[in-house]
Amino acid sequence: MPFDNFIARAPGDAAHPFYPLPGAANDSYALEDGDGEAMTVVVNAARAEATADGRRTQRTAWSNKLKSTLAITDTRLVFASTDFLRGFKKVKGHSFVGHVRHEWLAAVTASDLRFAKSPNQVRVVLRDPVDSSWVDIVTFDIARQSSALSFATELVRRASAYRLQHTEGELAEPLVSTMKNGGTRWLLPNPADDQLDGVIDTVSSVRAEPLA
Repeated sequence: MPFDNFIARAPGDAAHPFYPLPGAANDSYALEDGDGEAMTVVVNAARAEATADGRRTQRTAWSNKLKSTLAITDTRLVFASTDFLRGFKKVKGHSFVGHVRHEWLAAVTASDLRFAKSPNQVRVVLRDPVDSSWVDIVTFDIARQSSALSFATELVRRASAYRLQHTEGELAEPLVSTMKNGGTRWLLPNPADDQLDGVIDTVSSVRAEPLA
C-alpha cells in the first residue's frame, strides 16, 4: 500500500524523512538542512490520490475554506495547515503536514485561471517512496493572486537542479508540453527503468477541475 501524503504531526514529534515537522507559527513547517530560501503561496484546497494497476483511489480532500501554506525549497515541496477539514478531527497542538522530496517527482502540471470556475492549480505526480508499484497524485488549488505556472516553473527548476546534483551520470532535461486546457506539463526524467511511465503520463494529463 502507498504511504499517506499528509498526516497530523506536532512540533515535538520525532523527525522522519517522509513527513515534515510543523513550525511554531500557524501554517508553518520546520526547516531542514539544505532547504534554502522558500517560494510560498496560499492553498485554498488540496487532494491526494494514489493509483496502481489502473486503479485510482481518492484518499484525502479539503474544502475551499482552507488557507494553508505551500512552499518550494531547494530540497522539497512542503505543505502545512493548522486546520483539519472533512473527516480529520482537530487535535490540539498538531498541524496537517506533508512534503514531496525532489527525488520523488515524476511530473508537474500547472494551469492558471481562464474561466470563472477554473482554478489556479498545481498537480504533482510522484513515484511512491514506500511502495514502488504505486503512483501518487497531489493536487493544489492556489489563491488566485498567485500564478500556478510561475510556481510550477520554479518547482521544476529547483527539482531539476537538485536531481542533477544528486544523480550519477547524465540526466535528461524535463519534457515540457502544452495541455488541452492551455496548462503546462513537465515530465521529469527517471534514471531507473520502471513500468510506471504510462501511468504517470495518463494521470498527469487529467484536466484541471476545482477541488471544492
